[in-house]
Amino acid sequence: VYSNRSHALSKLGRFQQALEDAERCVAADSRWWKGFYRLGEALMRLERFEEAHSAFRRSFACRSCPSDRCPELIKKLAEARQKADPPGHVAPARAGAEVGYAGLAAGAVGYAELAAAGDAMRQGRWGEALRALDACAGRDCVADMQKVKMHTMRAAAHMHMGDSRSALRAADSALALDPLSRTARVVRGKALVALGRYHESLSCLDAADAIEEERLRLGPAFGGGGAG
Repeated sequence: VYSNRSHALSKLGRFQQALEDAERCVAADSRWWKGFYRLGEALMRLERFEEAHSAFRRSFACRSCPSDRCPELIKKLAEARQKADPPGHVAPARAGAEVGYAGLAAGAVGYAELAAAGDAMRQGRWGEALRALDACAGRDCVADMQKVKMHTMRAAAHMHMGDSRSALRAADSALALDPLSRTARVVRGKALVALGRYHESLSCLDAADAIEEERLRLGPAFGGGGAG
């Protein structure tokens, strides 16, 4: 009811009321993708683009999101990202960005361990790669996008070692941080195939294809980690 009313109110130009109903919808069921979708739509109309982008990400990340809506959601995500960060805009520093020399040093070690894991994976030393990734995971100051890469690499290593359940968990961790990571979705799809969850795998791989198509269409304007 709240979802439908939010949509109707938005069509009537009553965007604040549409937002309030969308918020009620999300509060009633935080696992339903359409509640976050309605929330994103209302926030876009109110020109609260950063919040809209966050809402669309939550919608896309919901397990209930059907695969045939993924291309539309990817476009909504890209549109919100473009409007939140127009050309020439310099984003303000986020709270906690100043981590100090100790934090920077910890981050540098984390990235070195990530590189070491990559070298081990290229040589097929999967156990060594996982140990390096575990060490990287222990660093509190590793940036979110590096964490996405770390979880995705862990998922790939687990798949090569025949542990599809651990691969699925690692891919889910990557997608929780960046639902637009195409590589994480591909690895997740492969893990689901190995587990015999074919319908879910098809949905996941369809989303990966849609992400890649949108990334190629938008080029640098595409704001997600779709190529990673």
